[in-house]
Amino acid sequence: MKLGKLSLAAIVAVTGLTTVASASSLTEAIQGATINGFVRYRLTDKTNEVDQHWYKGAFKVNVPINEALTLKTKILTSATLNGQGATGTEAKGAPTFWLADVYGVFSGVENLTLQVGRQPIPGPFTDNGATGGDQDHRGTGVVGLYNAGPVTLAAGAFTATNAKVGATANIQTQGSDIYEVGAIGSFAGINAQAWYVNVNVDNNITGGGDKKVNGFSVLLDGSFDLDSVKLTPFAAYTSLDKGDLGLNTQKQARAGATVGISGINLTAAYAVNGADGGDIVFGDGDATANFSTGVDGQGQVDLSTLAGDTKAIYVAASSPITDTISGQVEYVTASDAAGKGKDAAEIMGSLIYNMSKNMRFLTFYSNLDVDGTKTDMFRFEAKYKF
Repeated sequence: MKLGKLSLAAIVAVTGLTTVASASSLTEAIQGATINGFVRYRLTDKTNEVDQHWYKGAFKVNVPINEALTLKTKILTSATLNGQGATGTEAKGAPTFWLADVYGVFSGVENLTLQVGRQPIPGPFTDNGATGGDQDHRGTGVVGLYNAGPVTLAAGAFTATNAKVGATANIQTQGSDIYEVGAIGSFAGINAQAWYVNVNVDNNITGGGDKKVNGFSVLLDGSFDLDSVKLTPFAAYTSLDKGDLGLNTQKQARAGATVGISGINLTAAYAVNGADGGDIVFGDGDATANFSTGVDGQGQVDLSTLAGDTKAIYVAASSPITDTISGQVEYVTASDAAGKGKDAAEIMGSLIYNMSKNMRFLTFYSNLDVDGTKTDMFRFEAKYKF
C-alpha cells in the first residue's frame, strides 16, 4: 500500500490532525512511504492444556529519507485469551503493543549496504522472520552487507538483544553482545551460507564473570529441473560451543531432498543431534539452523529441545487439491528423544486454503507419541498479509 496515495482529507481523518498546514507537512514527510505487515488469529487446542486464542499484528513502515537512506520501523501487537481451565475461569493475556524495530538502511556506496539501529538479528541461529516464525529476535546494532560478485559478505554487531544462548539453562543474552560474520552465495545451482557467531554473555546475567559462546553454521540447498522432475536437496550443520554455560558443545546436522513430480512433492530427511545435545538456536525453534516439523515450524517435534544423540527420520508428502487448497502429511520418528532410550513419533496432517494472494487459512492436526504417552494438538490459523 502506498501512503502517498492517501488524500489530504484522509490523512487528516486518520491522524486526527486539526489543521491543513500540519497535514500538508505530514504528507510531504511520508511521501513515497510504504506500509506492509500482517494480522493473524490462531486457535490452539492441545492435550491437557486450555484452549489458546492468540491475536497478533505486525505493521512495517518504510520511509525513504533520500536516495541513499531509508528509515524502517516495525510495530508489533499481540494478545491472548485462554479457554476455561480446571477452575472454570478464563485467563486473559494483557494486550501488548510495542515498537519492535527502528533502523536506517544506507546504500549510498556501491555494493555496500549498512543497517543501523534496532533490527532483526541475521543468520541461522535466530528466528529473523525468514521461516515465517513468530518470535523474531532483534537487538540494537549494525549490519553490513557487501556484494563481492557471486558472494555477499555479511557482518553484524548487536547489544540489548532478546535472544537466548542456552534455553536449557534459561540464560538470556539481554545486555550482552552478539557478533556475526557470514558469506552467502550461489554456485552451479547450489545456494550456500556459512556463518560464525561470538556471544559475550554479560556477567550481570550469569554471575561469576562474562561467559563466551562461539559457533558456526553451514547451510546448503539447491534446485534442479530434471525433465519432468524437480529435485531440491538440502543439508545443514551447526555447532555451538557452550562450555562456559555448562552445556558443552551443542551440535545438529540434517540432510535430505524434496522430489517434485506433477505438483506432488515428496520429502525425505535425516537429522541428528550431537552427543551433548542439539540446542543450537537462540531461544526459538523457528531458526533456519534447526530441524522442526509443520508449516512454518509449528509442529510438536523440535530437535533443539531434544537430548543428545537423538536421531530423526522424516518423510512428508504434499499436493494441491484444488487451485486454492493444498494438503500435506508429515511423519517423523526420533530415537533416544528423551536421552534415556525413549522413542518419539509424530504424524501430522495439514490443509492450507489460499483464498487470495494475501489471505491464508491453515489448519492441522498432530499426534505426538513418546513411549506411549500421547499428545494431540489441533490448530486453526487465519492470516492476512498486506
